[in-house]
Amino acid sequence: MQSGFAKSLLSLSILMLFSCGGGSSSGSSTPTPTPTPPTETDIVVTGAISGFGSIYVNGIRFDVSSASIDVDGFNASDDALKLGMMVTVRATQGDDSSVANAEQVIYDDDVQGPIASINEADDGRQKLLTILNVTVVADAISTVFDGISYDTLAIDDLVEVSGFYDNNTIVATRIEKKTNTATSGIEVELKGVVENLDEELFTLAGISVDYTNADLSGVVGEVVSNGVAVEVKGLYDGDKIVATEVEVESLEFENMESFSVEGIISNYASDQSFSLQGILVNAAQAQRQPNNLVLTDGLRIEASGELVDGVLIANEVESYQSDIEVAATISNIDSDSVTLDFITGEITVMTDKRTRFKDDRDSDAVLTLSQLQNGDYVQIKARRNNNTLYASELRLDELDDNVIQAPVESFTAPDNVTVLGITFTTASASFEDRNDQEISQQVFFDNLQAGQVIQVKDEQPADGNADEVELED
Repeated sequence: MQSGFAKSLLSLSILMLFSCGGGSSSGSSTPTPTPTPPTETDIVVTGAISGFGSIYVNGIRFDVSSASIDVDGFNASDDALKLGMMVTVRATQGDDSSVANAEQVIYDDDVQGPIASINEADDGRQKLLTILNVTVVADAISTVFDGISYDTLAIDDLVEVSGFYDNNTIVATRIEKKTNTATSGIEVELKGVVENLDEELFTLAGISVDYTNADLSGVVGEVVSNGVAVEVKGLYDGDKIVATEVEVESLEFENMESFSVEGIISNYASDQSFSLQGILVNAAQAQRQPNNLVLTDGLRIEASGELVDGVLIANEVESYQSDIEVAATISNIDSDSVTLDFITGEITVMTDKRTRFKDDRDSDAVLTLSQLQNGDYVQIKARRNNNTLYASELRLDELDDNVIQAPVESFTAPDNVTVLGITFTTASASFEDRNDQEISQQVFFDNLQAGQVIQVKDEQPADGNADEVELED
């Protein structure tokens, strides 16, 4: 599916204008300087769709009006592109343009199947799902849900998942509920490495696959081999998958001057050797945002640079790890920010091209900053750059508790704590440790230090008094 695309060069016909000198006896003319034509660069970007108009991926706006769009192996219109989908975009961008012209957009889900188990984290903000032996992390704020919600996820739901790979786990950026149309078995899709191959069966993620009648045209020589990464589509009977199609999964890209990938660091050996979405990255000489960024396994980043022989030589690395969470009603909206009201103060959060907006009250709605109003209740995941907060995700929802999760700035035991400039009284609060076990007020403050991350909840009707305070990792 990843066909190469031809490089295109901007051709300009330039008319050379000459004017006669008015005061020179020689009658010589001076040519007008030739303007330098804008150049275009071929780019490849892999990341989650964060907005529309046409689409935003990794902070870049792509015009997809002339692009070929491939969704799960089928030609599609731009209406098929949805928030949170992990896509690969091939495009050209002029050095004088803020919009890149997409030539090809490819989306391929990471797994589709029935939910076999659900385990919720004690903090209630994440769930671990098992789908065809694949572990999927669903986040109450950062995962986009379609046809289903975080609260309504249930065993046996048939879902399609797109997300970041974190070793053997998928951190979901999008989960969509599907309807099974098969008369026999469940329609599934699974990726993995072929193991235990014989003439009829192989295993993928520990699940048996019967490939005897499968379409193998997507496999080199139509011969399946052990150790090859493939995607299988077929019907699942609860025991094995009867494959209708087996296709090789390829991460091969041609050398590119401009390549960008968003993902979660895995297989970290050093700054010059780690993986993002299966792509090897060397970031030893890269500029970092923030400047004190320390690369390590499990960190969500975007790396940009030149792709050379399959290795991304990054010249810039930016972290999108969103460790700060705020939830409250909006008191003010500007062209690029929202301000939240916390009774004893306000918190302003900037938005940018990478901010993902979602209306949890209507999964089909496309939300933008301009549609928000004062009094709306929003939940925001944010990252801090210097002293400014930038929203990674902003969700519009029904009124709920005021919440801040952030490092403690100061505290006065046992009276109050201050986070993000907001002071909460704690006289009547309940307290929990990092394992979500209830502890006394004295034990909490005895173990509290400035800089520790805590979550403070002020239940509705909010009054500035903390109802729950919890230590976080």
